[in-house]
Amino acid sequence: MPWWLSGVSHHMSGYSAAVFVAYAAVAYNVGITIYFWWAFPISIAVLLGAAIFAPLGTFAHSHEH
Repeated sequence: MPWWLSGVSHHMSGYSAAVFVAYAAVAYNVGITIYFWWAFPISIAVLLGAAIFAPLGTFAHSHEH
């Protein structure tokens, strides 16, 4: 299986019918707040992950040999 296909499969497995229904209902009721509710935690997680794990990856590659 190609790497990109496994990535798409992993990404799509996180969705469910409840997510689509719940997010649509919240967006209908409160507006743009749903975007911040979703995007803010994701951006914090990406920034933390990049700050913590990216340096570890470069350290591992530099000490392979």
